[in-house]
Amino acid sequence: MKKVMICLVCLLTLCACGREPAVIAGDAGETEVAYADLDRPITAETTLDDEAVSCVPLQKDGSVYGFEMRFRQSDAVDALLRDPENVYFGVLQCGKDKLPVPMEDIRILPDITTDAFVLTLLMPQGKKLHAQDCTVSFYIAAHADVADKALFCAEKTVDLS
Repeated sequence: MKKVMICLVCLLTLCACGREPAVIAGDAGETEVAYADLDRPITAETTLDDEAVSCVPLQKDGSVYGFEMRFRQSDAVDALLRDPENVYFGVLQCGKDKLPVPMEDIRILPDITTDAFVLTLLMPQGKKLHAQDCTVSFYIAAHADVADKALFCAEKTVDLS
């Protein structure tokens, strides 16, 4: 009985110390929800060069409420976005803080005049940025590999000063 109680106390302690993974895709009411542990590095099979990505902060009344990212359209990225088995999500790293941006807070539109994807990544509710710069990352991943592997990554560091 003592061993069971000690195991139970240890398990409860571990649960209390653990961080909740970030929801990146799905709905709390749905049975399938994809999570990402932002403390683990995410690797990508394909990463765009820094010069191929542009990103600007979206501001209202002096505070940042999101980011607009642009990169050139390609058949490969379009196919990844259209695949129903894939999910996409964003990560905002501002100083030491890493904030997830789930699918529901990302809008992707094609700009036919410049042949580019235009992504709007909104800040998570109630979060504010407290850093001079922020690295904005956009990932596309296979649903089963969400935690640590991505199929595609576009990333840009934005100066907020």
